Amino acid sequence: MSRKRRISLARYQKLLEAERQKLLQADRELHERTRWNGQNPSEVTSDYDDLPADIALQTYEREKDYALGRQLREMLERVDYALSKIEAGTYGICEACGRNIAVERLETLPHAELCIQCQHRLEKA
Repeated sequence: MSRKRRISLARYQKLLEAERQKLLQADRELHERTRWNGQNPSEVTSDYDDLPADIALQTYEREKDYALGRQLREMLERVDYALSKIEAGTYGICEACGRNIAVERLETLPHAELCIQCQHRLEKA
């Protein structure tokens, strides 16, 4: 890090670790809500007895939970990656251009991998 720009790595590490714990808790809650709750799958009422609207709702809820789980895992990977960058001494450096990521961006998005300019370029591409 340059002398002109000092960021508190301990602060960002603490923010990222807190975010990691929230994500893990949300993942546990999602898993708990979507598991069979101790029932044998063969004991669960057959979907063939349900009305088509009920089946559609069950399918929608399963797909929604799957998507939410995928998003939680992706966010967890980003947070873990940011924590590894702190350990490696590369935290806060844009992976595209190599410049420092603005402190304001890191305050808003501690797991940011790109500076705002590179992020905008990526989104326009």
